Amino acid sequence: MPYLKDLMDAGVNSLKIEGRMKSVHYAASVTKAYREAIDSCWENPESYEVKQEWADELNKVSHRAYTTGFLFGRPGAEGQIYGSSSYEQTSDFVGLVLSYDNESKRAKVEQRNHMELGEEIEVFQPRAKGFRQSLSDMLDEEGNPISAAPHPQQIIYIKMEQPVEPYTILRRDVKS
Repeated sequence: MPYLKDLMDAGVNSLKIEGRMKSVHYAASVTKAYREAIDSCWENPESYEVKQEWADELNKVSHRAYTTGFLFGRPGAEGQIYGSSSYEQTSDFVGLVLSYDNESKRAKVEQRNHMELGEEIEVFQPRAKGFRQSLSDMLDEEGNPISAAPHPQQIIYIKMEQPVEPYTILRRDVKS
């Protein structure tokens, strides 16, 4: 991201975001962050700078350390791109919103990782501004109250503090 203006000035008019073997969480988060950065650079290239929120977004998904790779020549004496092959992330993908019911104010969610009442989640939407909320009310697929959703891809219904769009990603901060 820090080199977007330089790349545009050099005539680059397309970027590829690797997504073939990545999660929907990765593809959505990285694409949205780069879309906002590219739009900002395009709108005002002379005052473009990377916003902290974009960098934070890139750190939420599972990734190896970010580098410039071979953009500026051969990296390091040994030619290594990564100092470590470890992956890092600051958020866990816990659910994907399938639909939202305005009347009940509930989202139908395909659960991806264990979640339980009382946890704070981040609501990351495709187009609308995201928000954070506590999980205060969950139902299983039959409409029974539950305190936790432990089974991957279980369908649950979550009371939402604000309306949400389909394909909204629910995530929580990684516990240290």
